[in-house]
Amino acid sequence: MIVPLLHQWTKANALFKPPVINQCRTIELQLTKLWHKAVETSLGKGNLARKNEFLHTLDTLFDILTCKCSIQLCSESNCSHSGKRENNSHIDCGCPREKKIPVLELEFIKAQRTKAEGQGSMQMGSIDYSETKKQIANAKKREQIREREQKKKMKSEEAIQREEELCQDVYHFFDSSSDEQEATSDDRVIKDLSTDQSYAYRIAQAIRSGEVPQSLALLEIGPVSHSRWLTTALRFCRIWISKHELKGKVLKNLRLIVEFIIGVYLPQWFSVKLNPMWVDGPNHLLFQLQLVRTQRKVVRDIVLPVARRSAWYARSEAVLQAMLCSQCTNLRTEAVEVILKIRGTLIDDDQLGDCSFHSRKVPPINVNATKLSELVDLSLEVLEPPLTTSLTSQELRNLKETPMQVPKWPSHTQSVERCVKMVTEAAGHVYSHERRE
Repeated sequence: MIVPLLHQWTKANALFKPPVINQCRTIELQLTKLWHKAVETSLGKGNLARKNEFLHTLDTLFDILTCKCSIQLCSESNCSHSGKRENNSHIDCGCPREKKIPVLELEFIKAQRTKAEGQGSMQMGSIDYSETKKQIANAKKREQIREREQKKKMKSEEAIQREEELCQDVYHFFDSSSDEQEATSDDRVIKDLSTDQSYAYRIAQAIRSGEVPQSLALLEIGPVSHSRWLTTALRFCRIWISKHELKGKVLKNLRLIVEFIIGVYLPQWFSVKLNPMWVDGPNHLLFQLQLVRTQRKVVRDIVLPVARRSAWYARSEAVLQAMLCSQCTNLRTEAVEVILKIRGTLIDDDQLGDCSFHSRKVPPINVNATKLSELVDLSLEVLEPPLTTSLTSQELRNLKETPMQVPKWPSHTQSVERCVKMVTEAAGHVYSHERRE
């Protein structure tokens, strides 16, 4: 009995299926209840009013719709759209979307629910084949979309499960025995990190500790970009903690690269992030040299020539400026004495510094320096910082007591990265030196 009933509803509209209509079990209970009423009425049980109510029920629709909300015709509410559109009814329905009555059938359902003595404003007609065909096609399309989404979800879950399995056996970790204060441990920096930067912080901590959290194993790295060196470094780290099965020279090279990333690149990167001002430049260079000295000889032989060649912050005026801004009294005193020596032996309290132009070249640096005053030889040709040339000798001496206050200019900005990216993209379209000119 249920199957023919459902078939009739589906013929009327392809959308008439659960959950728009009730489930089979609920329909069976409705039919059973109605049958019991019919039996009681036929046996003369109940009063006349109950019998008339049952007879009236027989004339109306056997309603198996889930939604029982009231439907109102446009003509009943004096709606301005009355007779001007295909659907001339309204429904104030709070049911979930998947349980709502199809808008096309609202007027018919209203007529079937309210008809009396077998008469209603609308009667059943032949099947609307074009509309039914359209609804069946839409239903199939929705089912295909649902199946694709389900398959996509299953594949994603399988990929995640596979990646979890690969990250379970992690054999390649550095020793975590280190009492040094991490440059990345400042909360101010951690809260301000982007997704890639946060990933760098977490994977560095994981490699140092020897434990990879599941949440880290499931994270994705941003796309590789020549202007974003961080993402390239992170891929080396990701390969290192994965089950890569590399051997021999390739594994040795990977280890050297990751050791450099964890031991030099990332600490230096976060150090710059923590202290981004221009006066911190010489300190960053000093910190970099200290980190490089902890690397293997083969790495030092590669990195130190590059560090010497690009040590622009090792220029004497930059080093002296950093010393004057230092919290260390000894460094400030030493810097003041060097600058006074530059100005000459006969120093007047009102004497100013030399602000003329000078040639700019990278000086030789001491790769074994442990403090700023050792970074370059301050006994050789030394230049006075531009910001102190406007200070008198007496004002300069006062800096021995308190650090010098300077404008807060960043040593590196996001706009610089954008320019690097733009130049990289432009260079990618030009392959010869002649064309680049």
